Amino acid sequence: MKEETTLGSELTRQDLRNLPTRKSLWTGNQIEEVRKYFIQMGWISKEDIHMFVPCGRPKGREVYEKIVEDIRAQGHILPMSNRIPVKMVVDELGLTQYKKYFK
Repeated sequence: MKEETTLGSELTRQDLRNLPTRKSLWTGNQIEEVRKYFIQMGWISKEDIHMFVPCGRPKGREVYEKIVEDIRAQGHILPMSNRIPVKMVVDELGLTQYKKYFK
């Protein structure tokens, strides 16, 4: 059986706003769709990481700061202010099931 490597997320930014505020109420499918949405975008902001993980804003900021620190330690700069590559979030969190979407 061939693995599916296309995303096909139909979410919009408005759909994200309409999700339950408490991430503990999200279904597995909702989490999956949110992650696919951000993977399609390619970049993620500090404010959006808490939806991707899902976690609270403080933990999201912590993940963001760690990744920014790693990027700067490698001698790189962030080309987009306040945004980091989603691939680095996937790598940092060890979400191996999503690595197939990155080439």
